[in-house]
This record gives sequence, C-alpha cells and structure tokens, in this order.
Amino acid sequence: MKVSEYYYKQKMYTDYIVPEREDSKVAPNMFKSILKNGGTTTRIIAECPTVEQEQICKTTYAFVVHGTAKIYLCPSSFPIPGAKKQRHLPLDSKPFDSSGWCTAPPYQIDSFVTTAEIVLHEMTHIVSIARYALQLSLDRPGLEIVWWQTKDIYDLHDENDPTNTYGRWHINQASRNLRNRWVAYIAQRAPATAEPANTAVVTNEKSGFFNSVASKAKGITQSLNSKSKSTGNAKKRTAVDEGHASELNEPPLGTADNAHSYALAAMELFFMDMCKGKKHAFDPNKLPY
Repeated sequence: MKVSEYYYKQKMYTDYIVPEREDSKVAPNMFKSILKNGGTTTRIIAECPTVEQEQICKTTYAFVVHGTAKIYLCPSSFPIPGAKKQRHLPLDSKPFDSSGWCTAPPYQIDSFVTTAEIVLHEMTHIVSIARYALQLSLDRPGLEIVWWQTKDIYDLHDENDPTNTYGRWHINQASRNLRNRWVAYIAQRAPATAEPANTAVVTNEKSGFFNSVASKAKGITQSLNSKSKSTGNAKKRTAVDEGHASELNEPPLGTADNAHSYALAAMELFFMDMCKGKKHAFDPNKLPY
C-alpha cells in the first residue's frame, strides 16, 4: 500500500504508460482505486495454494479468477528457502542501502521483481479495482461499467511478427517494449504537417484506450463518444525488426490495459525514492531492458 500511495502522489508513469494517449489519466487513478479498495467494502482475499491444489501454479507466479476479488499467490511468488539465487523477496527483507536494495549497476532484472510487485500486478486484474479507476478517470464515479480489467501483454502476439509473442521477453522488458511500440506507432501516424505534432497525436490516439472500454459501459456521454471515433487508418503494415520499423501495426494492448505496466512503474519510482541520497542511487535508465 505504501508503494501505491507514493506512486499516486507523484503521478509519474511515462516509462510504462503512454502519455500521448489518455492512458495517463487511468494510471494514477488505478493506484487511487487500490488505496480505496475499488470504492467498495468488498474484502480482497489472498490465498497461497500449493502446486497440487492449483495446477496453474506450475507455470505462473500468481493469478486472479476473473470476476472475483481473490488473489492466488503461488509458491513461486515467494523466495525459495535455501536457493542460491533468491527472487521475489519482500521489500522488508533487505535494508535500503548499498548492502541491500540500493546497489550499483549493472542491475539484475529478477532482483527487482518483488513480492510487492506481483501483488500490485494482480490487484489491477480485480474487476472492482479496475472499474473504479475507470470511473474516476471519466469523472463519473457512479457510471455502470459492465466489464473492464487489465490483461497481460506477454500472452499476446507481436503485432509486427505474428510468429512471436511478447512472452519471448522477460515480463519487465515486454512491458517497456509495449510502451516503446506505442510511442513509435503514434509518431508514425502523426501527420507530417501537424503543428505541433503532439496535438494531432492526442486528438487521434486518445480514443485508443477509452474507445476500447466505451462499448462495455452504459451512459457514457456523447462528447466522450465523439472523441472516441476511430480515425479509420488502415492497419495493413509490414513485419519489421524491433526498433527499425518503417511501418508498424497497432500494438495488441494499450499500456493502461497491461497489468504489469502499473506494477513496474510503481516499483521503479519506489526504489528511486528509497535509494535517494544513498551511496548508490537507483537509476531506472540503467535497467537491462
């Protein structure tokens, strides 16, 4: 909860949430929703099943059953007793100094995948949490939202190479790549004569996230719907290498729809704050992704 509160107050999210779309509205509100329990009195329950009890735990750290307020934390969500290389450590397992969390680069990716990050990720999958974040972003707290919750980008196919999925990258890298793909795609679609370019981008691309949920909500104002019309641009693109695209497809998921975008943004900001003024300050620009 401390991580969520800090992130909400700072409102920093551009490493993983695309600010040129209206995704940036939802980012701080997702953490506000977590702090306010989705605006409900429903208890969010965490269970820790064994692999024998939940076979899905063989291939995942944690999961939420759709439509419930229950998080299942698999054994792999926690440190393995006696393991030489530990990961998924709780935040209070080490001090925030050079002997603990605040180490010098090069950073190890798994060193920063904490239990707290896993829980934050799963919280955004809970419908009541995601729904309230959306209501706050639309400034309509009582709006009836039929269904919306975050998804996982690593389950989806690469839009520029259908033979691959985002799952070929580490979960952290996949989320950063998703953000970078959106930035490149938006820049590609910006009219060459637009002044300034970002204004045109916002007008066209703000529909991306809200349009995806508008069809699932009742009572959204006409003005919002009018802003959420498709620009009609064709999606016929060529497959390209990462970072060397001449034409790009639209990514399969918005950054505000990706659960891990929130978890990563919050954790990086938290480490930056906790290691500030220490011998080794945490620099997310030096992460290996």
